[in-house]
Amino acid sequence: MELFKRLPPNTDGIDFFVGDIHGHYSELMKALEAIDFKFDQDRLISVGDLIDRGEENERCIELLHEPWFHACLGNHEWMMIGAFVYEDRYDLSLQRGNGGEWLDNHDTGQLTAWAHLLQQSCPLAIEVPGKGDRLIGVTHNDVINSDWSLMASAQRGNIDECVWSRTRFASALTNPALAEPIKNIDAVVSGHNSHTGILLAGNQLYIDTLWKSGQLTLLSAMEVLAVAARGKAPA
Repeated sequence: MELFKRLPPNTDGIDFFVGDIHGHYSELMKALEAIDFKFDQDRLISVGDLIDRGEENERCIELLHEPWFHACLGNHEWMMIGAFVYEDRYDLSLQRGNGGEWLDNHDTGQLTAWAHLLQQSCPLAIEVPGKGDRLIGVTHNDVINSDWSLMASAQRGNIDECVWSRTRFASALTNPALAEPIKNIDAVVSGHNSHTGILLAGNQLYIDTLWKSGQLTLLSAMEVLAVAARGKAPA
């Protein structure tokens, strides 16, 4: 399982970042249409949690076959990998209780194949080059010791912290102005923590808005860097 992935510069189009999709494929397609997403030029980078809760989980997983789509590992992907790759009964029970009812519609062979696809396709962290020498990091939730440089050498033992922990988000929710920036990166885009709008903690943008606002958040690389540099999330 690849835990860290660096994307090459996108010289043809625009890089966009999307919050937790959670099986809402049609909502994603509507959002891409609204921004005039060019499938032959642009790229879409997901913060993870492609699956569970929605009705189109299968189509969301199949997005991983698309050359324009990239996703990091979310806790829901990690549960499915645990359940069907490592045959962990606790992970299976946990996923079923967190929007995984759709699993009952498929046989174990198909679910195992999808779990292997998630394992092979979803790194813990993705690094995306922005304009000039600026860099954007993408991870589902936390960064190891709030230092992006450590993500390049992440181990399996770091996964739970990075996809499950809410410590940094909880602190940011209480007083985002006091949040320390993630070191060695210009901006980090994350999800996992549902909010009505974008929440900024230092230079980390939390963009999981679908559950609480009913709207997916999509931001271009330029918008991400502008928000992080300004130090204030859009209203």
